[in-house]
Amino acid sequence: KASPKAAAPKKAAAAPKKASAKAEKATSKSAAQLSAEAKKLKKLESELSAEKKKEKKLASNMKSEVISEVAKDLKKDQKAAEKKKKEEEKKEKKEKEEDKHKAEKAAKKKEEKKEKKEEEKKKAKEIAHKAAKNE
Repeated sequence: KASPKAAAPKKAAAAPKKASAKAEKATSKSAAQLSAEAKKLKKLESELSAEKKKEKKLASNMKSEVISEVAKDLKKDQKAAEKKKKEEEKKEKKEKEEDKHKAEKAAKKKEEKKEKKEEEKKKAKEIAHKAAKNE
């Protein structure tokens, strides 16, 4: 039968092996944890990168939309300006026509007055001629 004193050195010899195995187990466990953490980190980084790409695309799309809206507004303003210009030209043309018509009317009136005066002069001459004849 082995004495308890004899077993003690065996236990003592096994203790460093046990501690070493425990340390190795802990190390492999922490290495696995680190690996898992690294995977998680990589996944998060790729998600962040994807989000950044999305944001960039959204910003680009918004920029395009703004440019498009500004272009639409400019076109609208340009059309309004052209319409206004056409209306102004139409108005000016109408006013010129009216002025021309008024001038023609005034010239016609003047001509009629002139003809009337000449007619009166003619009549006055005839009356004077008749009066001279009768004397």
